[in-house]
Amino acid sequence: MPDLRNEIIRLTQRIMVSLGGEDENLTTALIDERRVVIDKLIAHRDPQVDYSEFVKQVSELDAQIVDALSQHKNEVAESISLLSRSSKALASYNKNRGEF
Repeated sequence: MPDLRNEIIRLTQRIMVSLGGEDENLTTALIDERRVVIDKLIAHRDPQVDYSEFVKQVSELDAQIVDALSQHKNEVAESISLLSRSSKALASYNKNRGEF
């Protein structure tokens, strides 16, 4: 199933590229598409083929994706925290001054 393996690698690389963009729906769609291809590979795996190198390669790419997603999650959490602090400061200012 070399075509499915290549397709999984291609989709994994596209997921990595999509992480840098604004379209989270694209990333989700690519992840779903990759899951379908992986399911096909598992269903049609050849017991005579050693998949260990392929699995290692995909695992390394997946680790990079997880790192990127974690970084994105941390950035979002930081933005939410800053927004919350700004909102509280604004509310405090408004309360103390009686106006804005």
